[in-house]
Amino acid sequence: MRGMTTAAIDARAGRRCHNALNSLHSTHYFSPDLGRELGALGVTEAPAVNFAARAAALGPVGAGAVTAAFYNYKHDLVARHVPAVWEKVTPGQALAARLRAVDATLRRLLGEEAVASAGMAEAAGLALRAAEGCTRGARPLYSAHADLPVPDAPHLAFWHAATLLREHRGDGHLAALVTAGLDGLEALVTHTAT
Repeated sequence: MRGMTTAAIDARAGRRCHNALNSLHSTHYFSPDLGRELGALGVTEAPAVNFAARAAALGPVGAGAVTAAFYNYKHDLVARHVPAVWEKVTPGQALAARLRAVDATLRRLLGEEAVASAGMAEAAGLALRAAEGCTRGARPLYSAHADLPVPDAPHLAFWHAATLLREHRGDGHLAALVTAGLDGLEALVTHTAT
């Protein structure tokens, strides 16, 4: 791009960045906080919790949209929970529950000192700046999350930026999987094997 300088970046830098940011993004999926927050709203089955938390940014979409956006779930499994989950919780309620779960999880794992630190605010700013370079074309999960407001709290803003970067990368992977002719199951096998 005109006026920008480029520097050589270590070929492994992207993988290291992905590993760190994806871990920050995905921690809440494996935390009891997410199930507790959505369970209080009537969403108690683990697949429904996952689908509601991650798909909520897309709005009250049906099973077809979730299957397409998530790629590696069997459509029959998704259809057992979506769109029925939206009868228990609205996407807005699911997003609020997810953010409460992320807040509780990160505070517990990182500690109050780290959450309130200047370093956290700096990390959030840098990650949000990185996310500004993302594009929306053919990236439904990234685009839906990019439409959400950035949380005020630095640790939640950092998580939001990590989510944007993760979903942008993930949406790109789906295009690569389709190009390679790998279906959802083959994608999981390949991921596990590498």
